[in-house]
Amino acid sequence: MEWAFFAVIMVLAAFVQSLTGFGQALVAMPLLVMFLPIQIASPLIAMYGLTINVFVIWRYGGSFRLGEVWRPLLAMLPGVALGVYALRRVDERWVLGILGAVLVGYALYALLTPRTPQVKSRGWGVLAGFLSGVLGGAYNTSGPPLVVYGSSCGWSSNEFRANLQG
Repeated sequence: MEWAFFAVIMVLAAFVQSLTGFGQALVAMPLLVMFLPIQIASPLIAMYGLTINVFVIWRYGGSFRLGEVWRPLLAMLPGVALGVYALRRVDERWVLGILGAVLVGYALYALLTPRTPQVKSRGWGVLAGFLSGVLGGAYNTSGPPLVVYGSSCGWSSNEFRANLQG
Protein backbone atom coordinates (compact mmCIF):
# COMPACT_ATOMS: atom_id res chain seq x y z
CA MET A 1 0.00 0.00 0.00
CA GLU A 2 2.92 2.34 0.68
CA TRP A 3 3.99 1.98 -2.95
CA ALA A 4 0.58 3.19 -4.12
CA PHE A 5 0.88 6.31 -1.92
CA PHE A 6 4.43 6.80 -3.18
CA ALA A 7 3.31 6.58 -6.82
CA VAL A 8 0.45 9.07 -6.33
CA ILE A 9 2.74 11.49 -4.48
CA MET A 10 5.40 11.28 -7.21
CA VAL A 11 2.90 11.85 -10.02
CA LEU A 12 1.45 14.86 -8.20
CA ALA A 13 4.95 16.23 -7.53
CA ALA A 14 5.98 15.77 -11.17
CA PHE A 15 2.82 17.54 -12.33
CA VAL A 16 3.53 20.54 -10.10
CA GLN A 17 7.19 20.63 -11.22
CA SER A 18 6.35 20.52 -14.92
CA LEU A 19 3.60 23.11 -14.54
CA THR A 20 5.51 25.69 -12.51
CA GLY A 21 9.21 24.83 -12.91
CA PHE A 22 9.61 24.12 -9.22
CA GLY A 23 7.77 22.53 -6.32
CA GLN A 24 8.41 18.82 -6.82
CA ALA A 25 10.14 18.47 -3.47
CA LEU A 26 7.82 20.95 -1.77
CA VAL A 27 4.94 18.65 -2.63
CA ALA A 28 6.65 15.30 -2.14
CA MET A 29 8.77 15.77 0.99
CA PRO A 30 6.04 16.60 3.51
CA LEU A 31 3.91 13.74 2.21
CA LEU A 32 6.68 11.14 1.99
CA VAL A 33 7.98 11.74 5.50
CA MET A 34 4.62 10.56 6.82
CA PHE A 35 5.63 6.99 5.98
CA LEU A 36 9.40 7.13 5.22
CA PRO A 37 12.28 8.38 7.37
CA ILE A 38 13.59 11.72 6.10
CA GLN A 39 17.05 10.17 5.58
CA ILE A 40 15.48 7.87 2.96
CA ALA A 41 12.94 10.32 1.52
CA SER A 42 15.50 13.07 0.87
CA PRO A 43 17.89 11.14 -1.43
CA LEU A 44 14.94 9.43 -3.09
CA ILE A 45 13.45 12.81 -3.97
CA ALA A 46 16.86 13.98 -5.21
CA MET A 47 17.12 11.08 -7.67
CA TYR A 48 13.53 11.49 -8.81
CA GLY A 49 13.97 15.26 -9.11
CA LEU A 50 17.03 14.86 -11.31
CA THR A 51 14.98 12.85 -13.78
CA ILE A 52 12.20 15.45 -13.85
CA ASN A 53 14.67 18.33 -14.13
CA VAL A 54 16.36 16.78 -17.17
CA PHE A 55 13.04 16.75 -19.01
CA VAL A 56 12.10 20.29 -17.93
CA ILE A 57 15.49 21.74 -18.88
CA TRP A 58 15.26 19.95 -22.22
CA ARG A 59 11.87 21.57 -22.82
CA TYR A 60 12.84 25.10 -21.71
CA GLY A 61 16.62 24.93 -22.25
CA GLY A 62 16.60 27.69 -24.86
CA SER A 63 15.49 30.12 -22.14
CA PHE A 64 18.29 29.18 -19.72
CA ARG A 65 20.49 32.19 -18.85
CA LEU A 66 23.80 31.19 -17.27
CA GLY A 67 24.62 34.87 -16.66
CA GLU A 68 21.59 35.08 -14.39
CA VAL A 69 22.26 31.95 -12.34
CA TRP A 70 26.02 31.48 -12.00
CA ARG A 71 26.17 33.32 -8.64
CA PRO A 72 23.39 31.27 -7.02
CA LEU A 73 24.87 28.07 -8.48
CA LEU A 74 28.32 28.70 -6.99
CA ALA A 75 26.85 29.76 -3.64
CA MET A 76 24.77 26.57 -3.50
CA LEU A 77 27.84 24.33 -3.22
CA PRO A 78 28.80 25.15 0.40
CA GLY A 79 25.10 25.36 1.27
CA VAL A 80 24.46 21.83 0.02
CA ALA A 81 27.37 20.52 2.10
CA LEU A 82 25.98 22.22 5.21
CA GLY A 83 22.47 20.89 4.49
CA VAL A 84 23.68 17.31 4.02
CA TYR A 85 25.69 17.57 7.23
CA ALA A 86 22.61 18.82 9.10
CA LEU A 87 20.48 16.00 7.69
CA ARG A 88 22.93 13.41 8.97
CA ARG A 89 23.75 15.00 12.33
CA VAL A 90 20.60 16.77 13.53
CA ASP A 91 17.69 14.97 15.21
CA GLU A 92 14.90 14.15 12.73
CA ARG A 93 12.30 16.03 14.81
CA TRP A 94 14.30 19.22 14.43
CA VAL A 95 14.82 18.62 10.73
CA LEU A 96 11.10 18.08 10.18
CA GLY A 97 10.26 21.10 12.31
CA ILE A 98 12.58 23.32 10.28
CA LEU A 99 11.17 21.90 7.05
CA GLY A 100 7.64 22.69 8.27
CA ALA A 101 8.68 26.23 9.24
CA VAL A 102 10.24 26.80 5.79
CA LEU A 103 7.11 25.57 4.01
CA VAL A 104 4.74 27.63 6.18
CA GLY A 105 7.01 30.67 5.91
CA TYR A 106 7.15 30.48 2.13
CA ALA A 107 3.39 29.94 1.89
CA LEU A 108 2.77 33.02 4.06
CA TYR A 109 5.28 35.04 2.04
CA ALA A 110 3.60 34.04 -1.24
CA LEU A 111 0.13 34.82 0.12
CA LEU A 112 0.94 38.12 1.82
CA THR A 113 3.35 39.68 -0.69
CA PRO A 114 1.29 40.93 -3.61
CA ARG A 115 4.32 42.17 -5.55
CA THR A 116 7.89 41.00 -5.23
CA PRO A 117 10.47 43.77 -4.86
CA GLN A 118 12.87 44.17 -7.79
CA VAL A 119 16.50 43.13 -7.30
CA LYS A 120 18.86 46.04 -7.80
CA SER A 121 21.99 43.93 -7.27
CA ARG A 122 22.54 40.42 -8.58
CA GLY A 123 24.60 39.84 -5.43
CA TRP A 124 21.36 38.79 -3.76
CA GLY A 125 21.71 35.66 -5.86
CA VAL A 126 24.60 34.57 -3.62
CA LEU A 127 22.36 34.62 -0.52
CA ALA A 128 19.50 32.93 -2.38
CA GLY A 129 21.88 30.30 -3.73
CA PHE A 130 23.42 29.54 -0.33
CA LEU A 131 20.02 29.24 1.38
CA SER A 132 18.78 27.08 -1.49
CA GLY A 133 21.82 24.87 -1.11
CA VAL A 134 21.19 24.36 2.60
CA LEU A 135 17.52 23.58 2.02
CA GLY A 136 18.33 21.39 -0.97
CA GLY A 137 21.06 19.46 0.83
CA ALA A 138 18.90 18.79 3.86
CA TYR A 139 15.37 18.52 2.45
CA ASN A 140 15.55 18.72 -1.35
CA THR A 141 13.43 21.84 -1.11
CA SER A 142 15.82 24.35 -2.62
CA GLY A 143 13.06 26.18 -4.47
CA PRO A 144 11.74 28.92 -2.15
CA PRO A 145 14.81 31.22 -1.99
CA LEU A 146 15.39 30.83 -5.74
CA VAL A 147 11.72 31.45 -6.52
CA VAL A 148 11.82 34.70 -4.55
CA TYR A 149 15.09 35.68 -6.24
CA GLY A 150 13.85 34.77 -9.74
CA SER A 151 10.61 36.68 -9.18
CA SER A 152 12.62 39.69 -8.03
CA CYS A 153 14.78 39.52 -11.17
CA GLY A 154 11.74 39.69 -13.44
CA TRP A 155 12.44 36.50 -15.37
CA SER A 156 9.87 35.48 -17.98
CA SER A 157 7.93 32.30 -17.22
CA ASN A 158 10.13 30.22 -19.56
CA GLU A 159 13.33 31.75 -18.15
CA PHE A 160 11.98 31.07 -14.68
CA ARG A 161 11.43 27.38 -15.40
CA ALA A 162 14.75 26.92 -17.21
CA ASN A 163 16.85 28.90 -14.72
CA LEU A 164 15.38 27.10 -11.72
CA GLN A 165 16.22 23.74 -13.28
CA GLY A 166 19.78 24.88 -13.92
